[in-house]
Parts: sequence; C-alpha cells; structure tokens
Amino acid sequence: MRDKCIVFFSDNQAVVEIINRQTSKDRSVMALLRHFVLCTLKYNILFRARHIAGRVNRESDALSRLQVEKFRSLAPYAEEQPTPVPAGLLPHNWCIWEYLEADSTDNIS
Repeated sequence: MRDKCIVFFSDNQAVVEIINRQTSKDRSVMALLRHFVLCTLKYNILFRARHIAGRVNRESDALSRLQVEKFRSLAPYAEEQPTPVPAGLLPHNWCIWEYLEADSTDNIS
C-alpha cells in the first residue's frame, strides 16, 4: 500500500475534520492520530476524509447503527455472510498498533 492516496468517507463530520486537520483537542484521539500519521508517513500514504451525510448513505448508516433488517431491505443484493478479511489486513497487523502498544506504557500527565 506504499505511495498511495486514500480517501475515507464518513458520515461523522467530527471524524472528517480530525482526519483532514490531523489534530484533535482530545488527548487519546490525538495519540491515535499521531501514530496513524507516523505510519502513513513511513509508507508515503496521503489520506483525506470526505463527509457523506447519513441520509444519503442509508445502507452504511443502517449498518453502523446495527439495523440489520433495515440494511437488508435497503440492500437486498448484499451477501448473506460477511466477506472474510485477509489475515494481513486484520487490526493486529496494522503498523499503528505497534505505536499504540508502545505508547500505552507511557504516563501522560
């Protein structure tokens, strides 16, 4: 995934602002964001976020609220079973977690 540009689409405007500005007033969000940025710099990955209103993105909005029956009615073409995530893409393999584990022993005062 080196040398790529990634666009995140979210119905959460606050998340979009945090990703695009690469800053947050919340210390724990900032710690996560800092390590995310370091990881993306390591692999020359540019990331941006774009807001999509939940009313426009109804399928995703239903899933994010665990409204499975509503999702099924909106997306009858969707697979019955979730698509398996390849082992290399599981969260424990993300470089960001390497930094978070190291940071979890730090005392932030």
